[in-house]
Amino acid sequence: YKYLGKLQTELKNIDAAATAYKKASDLAPEDKKASLLKDLSTAYEHVGKYDDAANTYQQYIDAAAPGSLVETYNKGRIFYKAVSDTTITADQKKHYIEAGDALFKEVAAKDDSYLGPFWSARINSALDPDNPNETSMQQYSEALKRLESKDASYNSRRVECLRYMTFYYFKKDDIANCVAYADKVLSLSPDDSLAKQIKAAAAQLKKK
Repeated sequence: YKYLGKLQTELKNIDAAATAYKKASDLAPEDKKASLLKDLSTAYEHVGKYDDAANTYQQYIDAAAPGSLVETYNKGRIFYKAVSDTTITADQKKHYIEAGDALFKEVAAKDDSYLGPFWSARINSALDPDNPNETSMQQYSEALKRLESKDASYNSRRVECLRYMTFYYFKKDDIANCVAYADKVLSLSPDDSLAKQIKAAAAQLKKK
């Protein structure tokens, strides 16, 4: 029944998948039941039923890992995926951004990893991709601070933070900071096209 549930998930037959996982849960030993909730959550997510996915994932957390920051973060990722779904309404998008942000900020408050503020910044940036916002700017700044002790393998994360800051200052017409952050991006990623474009545009603005 578990594998039937997986198959029905791939076929996007969510009602059949849910029925299969419910039957698997009825038959499973107690120590296996929780993982089936996680599978069911994935099935809901697979077909865009994000509220059901998040609610089922919370049931999994309550059963298998109460208070787990890792699982709180994973639940937040469900909302992040929802935000990128072009079929949702503006109100749904706002709801998912707020729900995901709350979870990522909960992780950030309880753990000194960069992940909480980094994903908070990411999900808030979806509010208006063409116009950077203060919340994402603050969260990327905090993530960058928490990345200071990390090695070069984290440079792609640093670049993402710095690119947002470059874009933020460009939109604010703060040319000095814009160029300074573009240079920081290029020091880590010399071929970064956004940093190059913004730096060139900033140079043109400076001439006017």
